[in-house]
Amino acid sequence: MTGIRDGKSTVMHDGVPPTVFGGDGSDLQTAEVWATDPVFPDCSSYREITEQFEQFDLALQPGESRFRLMEFAAGGDFAMHASPTIDYIVILDGEIDLELEDGTEVHLTPGDSVVERGVMHAWHVRSDKPCRTAGVIIGADPLPDGDNHEEAG
Repeated sequence: MTGIRDGKSTVMHDGVPPTVFGGDGSDLQTAEVWATDPVFPDCSSYREITEQFEQFDLALQPGESRFRLMEFAAGGDFAMHASPTIDYIVILDGEIDLELEDGTEVHLTPGDSVVERGVMHAWHVRSDKPCRTAGVIIGADPLPDGDNHEEAG
């Protein structure tokens, strides 16, 4: 992570993320790399808030952000869910299938990206290797009931 020290840009932190959830045999491990409070992130000071997180949370307040590294276990199936967030996800290693509530599935491999916009979805790792992703998650207003899509055009 970068910052400003003595009026010049510098590396403020280079190492293991301060907060990690899961691991030790669980199906999902999440490293919270960075987070901001709503509504406007502040670049003027170094304030690490991930250290105070007590549990992994999918629901963020509008404007909150998270930079997450996630590892989905080999053979893992993750239940259908939706959260009031916009997720920008990149597949780093392994393979994973994104399933939507209409049954559509998309197979994702390293280098693929997804913008997940608060709709119902599930994740499936159907290989014997874990899948690693990086993502930026931003809290948003939830979709109104029954309004899970827009027409393309």
